[in-house]
Amino acid sequence: MTLSIIITGTSSGLGTAAARTLAQAGHTVFAAMRGVAGKNAEAARELKAAGCRPIEIDVTSDASVAAGVAAAHETAGRIDVLVNCAGIMWLGVTEAFSHEQFDTVMQTNLYGPFRMIKAVLPQMRAQGSGLVVSITSIAGRLLTPGAGIYAASKFALEALAESLRYETSLMGIDSVIVEPGPFRTNLKANGVPPADTATAAAYGELRALEQTIPPRMAAYLQQNPGQSTDPQAFADCIRDLIAMPAGTRPLRTTVGYDLGTKAINEAVAPHQSAYLGVMGLASLEQTHNTTAGGDGR
Repeated sequence: MTLSIIITGTSSGLGTAAARTLAQAGHTVFAAMRGVAGKNAEAARELKAAGCRPIEIDVTSDASVAAGVAAAHETAGRIDVLVNCAGIMWLGVTEAFSHEQFDTVMQTNLYGPFRMIKAVLPQMRAQGSGLVVSITSIAGRLLTPGAGIYAASKFALEALAESLRYETSLMGIDSVIVEPGPFRTNLKANGVPPADTATAAAYGELRALEQTIPPRMAAYLQQNPGQSTDPQAFADCIRDLIAMPAGTRPLRTTVGYDLGTKAINEAVAPHQSAYLGVMGLASLEQTHNTTAGGDGR
């Protein structure tokens, strides 16, 4: 079945791999990014050659999101899947980041997905089907010093996506979370250090966490081979999740090195189910198929 899919953050990394893979699978893929005709023109051309449809969306702008989603819907006539993949990773001493830097991270990693969800849900509700895939991180469940504002955005997106799952389950709309471990992308390299260097210096040996964390992770990966860090593994995971019928997809899926995240998910799940039961909402855990003869995507 050919689906109409919007993926954000497709100018590089995991988003690019997912867009290419889903287009190869025969889907109509709207590859959303900033600067389609500007700084990301080359990336847009390459994705177009791979069978995608590049589309201008800046997830930090209400107007850009509304216009981009409307254009995709007008072109395809429906939106079956949203993959919220746009994100930035800024590491460093939490206190040393400025309010403006904190806001930039949240605008991209949290408010951006919220804008996209708000834009696609009306069409999905009208269809009685749809799938929202929120890309968080193992840093949405595990923490290191220096990842304060990044992890805060991912922990928050986890909560947003999980609550959405329960709220839309009776409408045939699935909301799932994918938690990638470390992959070979420029996510860390493109990060920005804290603006307040004087405050960072007060933390002594922790003052340059943005420089020490990446090589320590790289050393761990080298010493513990076994999982792929190729973005294609992530893309294959997204493809397989999309292919599953509504009501059968797990709430959370880890991909790559999870460093215990899967075990955390499994430990928390029964307590979450019990909590829903206490609130009289246990029936909302599973997405219902509301489309006659359809698969509820």
